[in-house]
Amino acid sequence: AYVLQNSVATVGTLVTNTKNNTTYRWNGTSWVTYTVQKVIDLTLSRKTDSYTLVAADNGQVVEMNKATANTLTVPSGVFTAGQQVLVTQYGAGQTTIAGSGVTLRSDGGKLKINTQYSSATILFISATEAYVFGNLAL
Repeated sequence: AYVLQNSVATVGTLVTNTKNNTTYRWNGTSWVTYTVQKVIDLTLSRKTDSYTLVAADNGQVVEMNKATANTLTVPSGVFTAGQQVLVTQYGAGQTTIAGSGVTLRSDGGKLKINTQYSSATILFISATEAYVFGNLAL
């Protein structure tokens, strides 16, 4: 869609300037500029055995691909508040998420990925505390 000079925009109209990739929204009085966040390409890191997270896993996907039960260990002092790791259970073996010096907080204490192809996110509150949420089981 094009907005022509001197045309009338309704509240909520969005316009993108493709030359500078800036988006504007008409609020009824003026055009408000929106910053467009870049979509992040995630790196997939497939593990074939139990694994302990490292700093480079921040913002990445760790795929646990093992036919038998396995453990993803979250160590203390590696991550900071706001960092996160996505964990998927690619293999048939159930993945348990365990803290090593880290308090893991989840709904009902659930720390096992529920089924094959399910996932969980670990969101760090501090270097020693994190939320775990997703498709989890006891």
